[in-house]
Amino acid sequence: MSLSYSSDCSDLSDGETSYSLEDLQKMGIIENKVAEWIKENPLTEDDALLCLEYCDQNIGNRGNEIQAALTGNGNGGTLVTSTVFKFPTRNDVYFARKRIMETHTWAFYNPFGITVSGHLFNQPGQWVPLPQAQTIGTKVIQFLSDSKFTLENFEFFMF
Repeated sequence: MSLSYSSDCSDLSDGETSYSLEDLQKMGIIENKVAEWIKENPLTEDDALLCLEYCDQNIGNRGNEIQAALTGNGNGGTLVTSTVFKFPTRNDVYFARKRIMETHTWAFYNPFGITVSGHLFNQPGQWVPLPQAQTIGTKVIQFLSDSKFTLENFEFFMF
């Protein structure tokens, strides 16, 4: 089961531990299709997989826009599945986040309830509040060595 829709994103586990591909599958972080893709396309230590879990149905309904943003406009993501994207490096994930923050602000949230300039939402001259609840949960998986992977909670969509 890949990360997709969930009413509670807090069940995503995090840690400094290393995991096998089978562990990631058992934990529900990746589905069989992703595991097979990794076996056919071995990751290097630089590669990073960004896994998404849509926590907000309205944002999830616009998943195709998120996919296009992660894979287009120089953001460097390669589509593995509709919710898993490969990036050449961990830094590329950070750069994509920064660019998407400017173009897809509607997908972001802030737990403190901040407002952002309406020009980001085609509402010039207004201030628009961001949702306070998580919109998309994210994990980053990186290859460690000897078929082991690290798993990190990464708040990609927190503004």
